[in-house]
Amino acid sequence: MPSALARGQLVEITGVKALDTPDRWRKDGVAAGPKDVNGQQGQLIEFNEEKGEWTVATFNADIVAAAESSLRPLTAEDLQDYDITLGPASDTGVMGAELTERLSDQGYAVCKLFIDPEDLNELVRTADRCVSEGAFTRLAAELESGYLGQEGKGKTLSVDLDSSDTADFLRESPLKTFEDAIETVGTLIRPFVEPELGFDIYSRTSTMMSLPFVDESDEDMFSPPQIDNEEAANFLSMMWRSKLMILVNAGPGATTLTLTPKAITDSDPIKPQLNINPGMLCVFCMDRYKFSHQSEGKALSLSAFFLDAPREYVIDNITGDLTFLTGTVSGPPQPKTDSIPVVAMGERYAFGVDEPWKAWVAYAKAGWDTITRHPQQRWDCDTYYDPDADQTSGLSYTCHGGFSDGIELFDCKFFDISPAEARGMDPTQRQVLEVSYISLQGAGWTKKMLQAKPAQIGVFVGLDKNEWNSLPKDIAGGFAASSGANAITSNRFNYCMNLKGASMTLDTACSSSLVAMHTGKLYLLHKHFDPCEAVIICGVNLSLSPMTYISCCGAGMHSHLGRCFTYNFSADGYTRGEATASTALKMKPFEREQGDYGVVAGSQVNQDGRSASLTAPNGPAQERCLQAVIKEVGMKPPEMDTTECHGTGTSLGDPIEIGAYKKVMSMVPRHEPVVITSSKSNIGHCEGSAGVSGFLKCVLLCLYGEGTPNCHLNCLNPHLDMSGFPGILTTENVTFRAEASFNGVLSFGFGGTNACSTVWGVNQMTSRGVGTNKDLYSLFIRKMQDAPPQEVTIVGEDWEDWEMGGPDKDARFNDVFEVELDPDGVVSYWKKDKEVPDLGSAYFLTGTFNDWRYDEMEADPNVPGLYFSTFRIAANVEEEFQVVAGQDPKMTFHPSSRTPQKSAAVRGPEETKRENCWCVRGAKGERYRVEFYRSETGAATVSWLKEP
Repeated sequence: MPSALARGQLVEITGVKALDTPDRWRKDGVAAGPKDVNGQQGQLIEFNEEKGEWTVATFNADIVAAAESSLRPLTAEDLQDYDITLGPASDTGVMGAELTERLSDQGYAVCKLFIDPEDLNELVRTADRCVSEGAFTRLAAELESGYLGQEGKGKTLSVDLDSSDTADFLRESPLKTFEDAIETVGTLIRPFVEPELGFDIYSRTSTMMSLPFVDESDEDMFSPPQIDNEEAANFLSMMWRSKLMILVNAGPGATTLTLTPKAITDSDPIKPQLNINPGMLCVFCMDRYKFSHQSEGKALSLSAFFLDAPREYVIDNITGDLTFLTGTVSGPPQPKTDSIPVVAMGERYAFGVDEPWKAWVAYAKAGWDTITRHPQQRWDCDTYYDPDADQTSGLSYTCHGGFSDGIELFDCKFFDISPAEARGMDPTQRQVLEVSYISLQGAGWTKKMLQAKPAQIGVFVGLDKNEWNSLPKDIAGGFAASSGANAITSNRFNYCMNLKGASMTLDTACSSSLVAMHTGKLYLLHKHFDPCEAVIICGVNLSLSPMTYISCCGAGMHSHLGRCFTYNFSADGYTRGEATASTALKMKPFEREQGDYGVVAGSQVNQDGRSASLTAPNGPAQERCLQAVIKEVGMKPPEMDTTECHGTGTSLGDPIEIGAYKKVMSMVPRHEPVVITSSKSNIGHCEGSAGVSGFLKCVLLCLYGEGTPNCHLNCLNPHLDMSGFPGILTTENVTFRAEASFNGVLSFGFGGTNACSTVWGVNQMTSRGVGTNKDLYSLFIRKMQDAPPQEVTIVGEDWEDWEMGGPDKDARFNDVFEVELDPDGVVSYWKKDKEVPDLGSAYFLTGTFNDWRYDEMEADPNVPGLYFSTFRIAANVEEEFQVVAGQDPKMTFHPSSRTPQKSAAVRGPEETKRENCWCVRGAKGERYRVEFYRSETGAATVSWLKEP
């Protein structure tokens, strides 16, 4: 039998003891059983005609099945405390329209939420925990009236549940339920507010939790901070855009919200006083009301503002001396961390790549890899190679790797090393000496200078193995101890060059050289005692013995196919590569004109700790390392252009690393995807030198403003979860969006030590970079955007009385401002008075009704600027007309074409054709009154109406 009630209707449950929750509405983990809901009010969700029962959602968030006979429809008297219910069965379109209508008519609406009382209590307990842990603070005294209402005081906490800094217990609390309610209100009314209220809901602020002070001693514990100009300007700009405020009471006490109209009236204004009980929400118009609220005892309030779209400005023309703009760089500015520029680079890879520009050509243009069959000069490949080798065979199942030419060559005389000593030296020591000297000389020191005067320069070498000591050799004399000691690899360079700074060799496996870079950065920052003038970072990796291949194949670490198939379906392990790479860092201002390549924006190192196994990569640890660098730099993930990944081409490591990047890069929405690259697809896994090689590649990415392709990427590894990840695995070059860019590198050792670094730099090498022919318009706009905020004059306790330079709250469409930008980046504004055009003084109506002669229009005695005249429809069905000032055809007001519409824009005064006219359609003999209005600003309108 059909029901007399309707879905969405509000009812009261009466005459029952306990009711069950239908099976389909039971929550997982919640015990089944009848609930005492007698006397509770709620909303009808669905009707079971067979049983004659309604499913009812109560305001206490219980869902029960009740017989229709036990349901009493609520009357208007029952609904006096609130205007709208945000219920599960309410029609969203109807609710949105009704909410907007309430806001339009009375300026506010009170909403009843469907909320579990225990959720209210739990949220209050959560807020108390935040207070006890020191998370609540006090706003600056000048801001309290804006956030907390007139004469409002209290302790506050601004919460962003999407932020990684938000505590887990707060993120898992019922606060999410209230966040959803606030968001729902905005979603409901967004389609209706622009035509009804004249603004758009463009965005909303974070939710602010506030608690009143318990007593004077509680207030004394929270001292209001001093407000600076930037904070005041941001607050005022936000409040100018605030159109609606939402206030939610989470209890336990009730709140009285008093709304004071802003409009000035002759009589005392009516001040609505609204009782906001726990579990209720009020939304009101900021343009119409000031507010204050008083709580009965303790009451936790949640509030947020809905903001209108920011105003848009158009620059018409730019004049003056703008030569200082040509140095402006598009893209993210240099980070505010201590400036540590990369002043020199040295590289020695396979295929004769011994200079950075050669590496760039290879990475970006040739799409090359350096992998070859094991050269006969190192060992007899066939002796140690078997494609079917296993763990017990003592052979290698791969016969490919990357090998540098000429590692047996060494200019021992230049380094004052005897031939006898050089003969037994570890080749890694020779490579470090030669390649590190390239960076030392690039940083401004030569051997001759240093012999006369030593320098406080630190040397940090990343090295993860010593194959030289496992090779049979005849070392004559007393050189055996130093010929292959890892410590000597770094110490020898200090000795040869007379450098007095710290010197150490670091071994954290594959992350060694990036950890060395981070260590060198720390030495530069530690400048209070015996500071370093510069640091030299070097990473080295050479394949000297086939036994390393055999042992790694025994562990299943190498690729059977002999390449690093990074991110590819065929990824089955890595291929070894040789590399010696160095860089020099100084702590000084970044000077592009002096040859600085880029800036070490940030770097961090951490460890996996106890994870899945000693050698297994750990995604959360990598994620923390990335987030630490982002926090150090003071940037946001969308500012990162490229991530140079570790990307060895293993089925386990690659997906874990991508997963870590995905979590970090997806925290904040971005417009362009982050470019994902890995140099290991080009040069193989250079192990101890991999980190600094990736770091130098990031410097090259900054210098050229491009992301480079990944080699051997044909079919994506199915273990990679790229869904929702704003990243792109490139197979061709990608130009960056701006001249400046952030490019980061991640490196991790198989023992669990992770290192991450980010480089900031400017495109200096292509025509897209900064030059004298830059678009001054774009540079001017960017300079204005980067300018410090306008000066705020705080007048009184009411923020609406404050004054701020620049376009103010009342600036209107088509207002014109003169803008001055000085070389220091300070912007000044002056509102320019509009020039009122000469619109004439006497006006005449001319048209078909008077054979285009002139009938003078009368001035309205009550409305300044309004002129009128009448005419009669003759034999024609319609009449055409124009308005002319002073009977001068060159002073004609007209539409752009013949039109019967009163809304057509008025053009002129100017000379025009008679075809550009208004036409009035009517019956013969009807009289029409034509009205012409001109404003003081020079605007003109034309209208007409039929006279009785």
